[in-house]
Amino acid sequence: RARPWHVRPAPQMRARCLLQVLVSLTSGAHAVWQPPRTPANEPCPAALVHLIEYIRAEANLTSAKMVAAIERAGVRAVDLEPWADFDHPAEDSYGRKMIYEDGTFEAMAMSWVPGDVSAIHDHGTDMYHGCVKVFGNFEHTTYATDGVTLKMLTAEALRAGDSIAVEHGLIHQMANGDNGRYMSLHVYARPRWVAERGVTDDTRIFVPRAHRINIVNGGAFLAGPSREVRSSTPGLLADFATTVRDRMFTTKRVQRANAAGAMIEGESASALLADLFSARLSHAHLLDELAQHVTATDHQVES
Repeated sequence: RARPWHVRPAPQMRARCLLQVLVSLTSGAHAVWQPPRTPANEPCPAALVHLIEYIRAEANLTSAKMVAAIERAGVRAVDLEPWADFDHPAEDSYGRKMIYEDGTFEAMAMSWVPGDVSAIHDHGTDMYHGCVKVFGNFEHTTYATDGVTLKMLTAEALRAGDSIAVEHGLIHQMANGDNGRYMSLHVYARPRWVAERGVTDDTRIFVPRAHRINIVNGGAFLAGPSREVRSSTPGLLADFATTVRDRMFTTKRVQRANAAGAMIEGESASALLADLFSARLSHAHLLDELAQHVTATDHQVES
């Protein structure tokens, strides 16, 4: 299924990349590579071209090498501005634009206005190496799951210029950390070339408030449109910290969308608020969480 129009590369770019690979496979010759162009059909910023050229040429790619390559290329926030999408649709919880995609790796520019936040997500079954560089203040949270239970691991503040490695299986969530408008660069790669699948296809979206895991091929949007969900698995359980954090972020997102005159499908700000402060969530769930970390003799587990 095709990805949303706002994350697909230009048709001519995809055709050019496929042609290069076919020529290389059939004739052994190396086609002349042409750098991508901006949405306004202007030359791609030099720093991004250098980064893409390095990743294309590196035979033994790792996430650490990708982070180092971004630093060497000197990618700046201004380099991402041609792909800025601060006026993204309300149903998308942040802006997402493809810079480059060739079947082996993809580079995307994300735009974040105050209140923008991703869903809790991984990066699909194919993605093995990646990195994110932020150009502003962000909240970054990581999680772990055994397939049924989702638990929060770490929460940290990212500052402008910070980079993080994205390994296969990472589950995380990113959010704009203050009232600024920021961009971030996301680069994801897989071990082999595949034409018919995006690098981050089959991304898992964890939805604690609905106790399910959704599979999508597009953006990792919090409370995103249901039409993007390819399949869904019920039965997800989440720890207390994850549950409260999910309700809080979702409530703020729905309230912000409603204030802009937009409705978020399947979500009600009043219902989310009522649930966030309900006795069921704040009392029973907390006691259950504490019980999991205290032994029968009232000693803390894993202290």
